[in-house]
Amino acid sequence: MIAKPTELVNWTSYMVAIYLTGDYKTALEVFDTVEQTINGIENAEKKPKPHEKNEIYLFKAKILEDQKDWKAGIKFLTKKSVEKIVLDDVRKNEFLSKFYFNHGLTKKAVDCLEKLL
Repeated sequence: MIAKPTELVNWTSYMVAIYLTGDYKTALEVFDTVEQTINGIENAEKKPKPHEKNEIYLFKAKILEDQKDWKAGIKFLTKKSVEKIVLDDVRKNEFLSKFYFNHGLTKKAVDCLEKLL
């Protein structure tokens, strides 16, 4: 299916294409493969840059938002390992505020919004 299975850009493009068809479940499965690929890359030259990983992980948050899976979005973005990867605090807090609010955790949503100010 993927011409060069170790090429991150191929997996990322595939994930976006699947997402655009509305097949969020498969897009999340592809994300898992992308994450495994990222963790398995040993060559320093081929390792994704921190901002590239940031965008890929925030894309998963976008998929979870579109899927309206608030609980999974909260769980994902508050994982210690993910907190180290996601560098864009503005977008992270935007997502978290939506996830918390829609999950009924208004106080936590307000906390995230205050961080944005």
